[in-house]
Amino acid sequence: MARRFRSHNTRWFFRAEKRQDWRYGAAWFEEQLIDYDVASNYGNWQYLAGVGADPRGLRQFNLAKQTQQYDPVGTFIDR
Repeated sequence: MARRFRSHNTRWFFRAEKRQDWRYGAAWFEEQLIDYDVASNYGNWQYLAGVGADPRGLRQFNLAKQTQQYDPVGTFIDR
């Protein structure tokens, strides 16, 4: 999975679309990633959840555009 796709799109979808607590997603990625970094993982989750050092509320992504750009064949989309 490309870094951009996993780091922003997956996190945004989990938090904004599924309305899940960002900490559950951060913990799951912590267990799955071989290139895991505590500061990057939790910092990015906090950023997209609108908490932490830059609390501007829930950020919005254009999911269709992001999917087309980073997963054009739909490898990571559950159909």
